[in-house]
Amino acid sequence: GGYDENAFVVTDRKMYVLRYDANGVFQNMTPMDISVSGTMQQGYGYANLGGINRKFSRDHHNGRYYLTGHYNSDFGTLTFGTTTINSAGEALADPMYLAAFDDTGNTLWVKQSDPDKRSSIFSRPACDNNGTVYIGGAGRPGDSFNGYTFPNSDQNTMPFVIAVDSNGNTVWATTGAVINASYVTALTFVNNTIAVDGFFSGS
Repeated sequence: GGYDENAFVVTDRKMYVLRYDANGVFQNMTPMDISVSGTMQQGYGYANLGGINRKFSRDHHNGRYYLTGHYNSDFGTLTFGTTTINSAGEALADPMYLAAFDDTGNTLWVKQSDPDKRSSIFSRPACDNNGTVYIGGAGRPGDSFNGYTFPNSDQNTMPFVIAVDSNGNTVWATTGAVINASYVTALTFVNNTIAVDGFFSGS
């Protein structure tokens, strides 16, 4: 396809970030350092980058891009730069991931949860002025993400918020105490405060 009266023509099937000005005028496209391969169920392999559990954001302070989701091996391979997301390939073994890219689309770092569990990031990544990235979602008991292990619980999911610095290191993490499956669906960072919303399932 052609953009901006064919000033930019897509010749390679891959992921791009499209930029427009405030008036909706096309500015440019940035190819992302993402590779996929398909399967019989999903020919092109892009199902791991679509759907309601995949979220994208840009840090307006440093120009970085962040992408989250969870990986399903039934839809083929998913690689950010040279880092391939791994899955045990079993039922409910769809690890969640957080990938960071510079403003030219090159992969900076990638983090994923355990390959044999299925926790999920539901929120769009939020950034503060220092480059810290905040994510929220549903954690499975015993699953781990970037050095943090979700507490053991009789419930199958618990709401969480995790803060990751600009180098990909976990700064802090917290989970909610619940009596049934619950999760964070969205969060935002404003005035040094994180606000979250989500879903709570009663007894």
